[in-house]
Amino acid sequence: MVLSSCAGSGSSATTTVGPSTTLFNFDPPTVAPPSVAPGESTSVPAAPAGWSVDTSSCVDPARAEQPIEGEVKVGSVMPLSGGPAAAFQPVVDGFKLYLSYADEHGLLPGFALSADIRDDQYDSTQTAGVVDGLIDDGVDLFAGMIGTPNNLAARDVLNEECIPQLLALTGSPAWGEAADYPWTTGALVPYGIEASIYATKLSELQPNAKVATYSVANEFGQTYVDAFKAKAAELGLEIVDEQTIEPDAVDPPTAQVGSIAGKKPDAVVAFPLGLQCPAFLAELDAARAQNQGWTPVVFVTNTCASKLFFG
Repeated sequence: MVLSSCAGSGSSATTTVGPSTTLFNFDPPTVAPPSVAPGESTSVPAAPAGWSVDTSSCVDPARAEQPIEGEVKVGSVMPLSGGPAAAFQPVVDGFKLYLSYADEHGLLPGFALSADIRDDQYDSTQTAGVVDGLIDDGVDLFAGMIGTPNNLAARDVLNEECIPQLLALTGSPAWGEAADYPWTTGALVPYGIEASIYATKLSELQPNAKVATYSVANEFGQTYVDAFKAKAAELGLEIVDEQTIEPDAVDPPTAQVGSIAGKKPDAVVAFPLGLQCPAFLAELDAARAQNQGWTPVVFVTNTCASKLFFG
């Protein structure tokens, strides 16, 4: 995909797919030229260089290079039913609302925007089939798909088909592999970087602290834990307990928090998911109340920062 900026007032800005095929055409807004004093001259800086993606290896190069006309159909796959659906409902609503806002306010001049969001119940074994259905129904691009394994389940086919997979709603480092997967981009701070920040801040607050970790037992949680432990070892933090919870668990993590409380760590770093976030913090509050004088520093993942969870 080649991105080029406008050359000046009255010219067209274009985004092309392949060597010469226009994806979007629109007239940029007219910009008044800068004021120039008599005798002075001005020059227009050269447009920044674009970037390109080779479409020759696409399953259907002609489709990949076909111009989009009239309507841009944005597909997404999110948990609309099942246990995780309640936790992610604000994401679904926000996605729809923003696309409606963008369409109503003409943020993509000359094009209508529509969203087609379908359900995979946050089950990555369902994601590929749902994505195939959206492709068959003619979506132009995917955006805002939730979950690392879910996005991974679709990444190969979307890159083979040369269909953009934009702003994956996960912080997996897998979304930075542009050389192999140029049609896929991430949206969140990589989990490993986030975990490293927590370890660095904790080391500043309590050098040589004893730490317990609590995480969901899947790729999401393991990425956080591995990165945190690596940085903790570098900074002299001691991991004294590691507790996990299954991704589909709904019961309070009483045993896990009880184990952590028994070690009396200086800090607890938690990487749960969805409604497991408030459940963990409620158990931790109860454990602290039963262990007077134990006041650990607590870090929870950015993905737990939702008003839905904490009011």
